[in-house]
Order: sequence, then C-alpha cells, then structure tokens
Amino acid sequence: MSDDKNLAKESEKQEDPGVGPVDAAEEQQEPSAEEVIAELNDKILRAAAELENLRKRHQKDIENARKYGSEGILGSLVPVRDSLDLAMQSSEKEMPDSLKEGLEATLKLFDSCLENFGVESINPKGRIFDPNLHEAMVMQVDDSKEEGTIIEVIQKGFKLHDRVLRAARVIVSKKS
Repeated sequence: MSDDKNLAKESEKQEDPGVGPVDAAEEQQEPSAEEVIAELNDKILRAAAELENLRKRHQKDIENARKYGSEGILGSLVPVRDSLDLAMQSSEKEMPDSLKEGLEATLKLFDSCLENFGVESINPKGRIFDPNLHEAMVMQVDDSKEEGTIIEVIQKGFKLHDRVLRAARVIVSKKS
C-alpha cells in the first residue's frame, strides 16, 4: 500500500505544475517590486538628465547662431575695408582735401558698423607673435627687439567676438 500512496503523490505533482517546490532560478528571474521601482526611477532620472543636456545644447546652439550667424558676410566685408584703407594710404597726398575727408568719414563709418556687429581689428605691432591671431609673412633680424616680437603689420587681422575672421599678417623679429 505504501507504493500506491507514493504513486498517487507523484501523479499529483505531474498533473499540477503550480504545486511543489519552486526553483531558485525562477525566483531570481522575476524582480521584486522594489527592484522594478528602482529601475524605473533610474530610467526617469536618466531621461530627465538627457533632456536637460539637450536643452543646454540647444540653448548654446541658439547663442552661437546669434553670435556668429553673420560670420560669413562680415568676413566678406573685411577685404572691402582693406580696399578703403589702401585707397586712403596710397592716394593721400594726391587727393583733394574734400575727397580725403569723405574717405576718412566712410572708413570711420565702416569701422563703426563692423564694431556694432562685434568685429574688432587685430593690429599687433610691438606685441609677441601669437600663431592663433597672427600669420608670420617674414622673419626679420632685429637685435633691438625680443625674438618673436611683431615689427610691422602688413595687413590687419579681424576677430568676430572670440573667433578669428582673418589673422593679421605680420613681420616678426628674430635674433641674428
């Protein structure tokens, strides 16, 4: 009879899979409510941080667009400014006073307009050479000046806020 009882117990176990000992692996597969909540909180915090980073990046892009959006057109006006400066220098002696005054006024107005848009000239005569702002055209021996000092500016440079539109072209001193 004991065999019959054992057989009955085994058949009950096979018929009802929900009854009986639970595997340790099955318990580990289903996370507890606390684990689910912690995971969801982590996802929410990450999404919020990603959204904040996106907002900051977008704000920076808008600021850069405002600050440097006119870089192309202002850069193309630099040669026009150079031409006015050359006209002033080359024909200063031959020019009638009224024309000279008109050209000076035009040059001042042009410079004022560039300044209003954040453009400033780079005129580094007497300063130390900086490859980020200056382009060395010639190295010239000059023992009276410290090596790397800008002796002469061949062509002024221009910056838009903190970006270089055109580097100043310069002659730099060197020791003999």
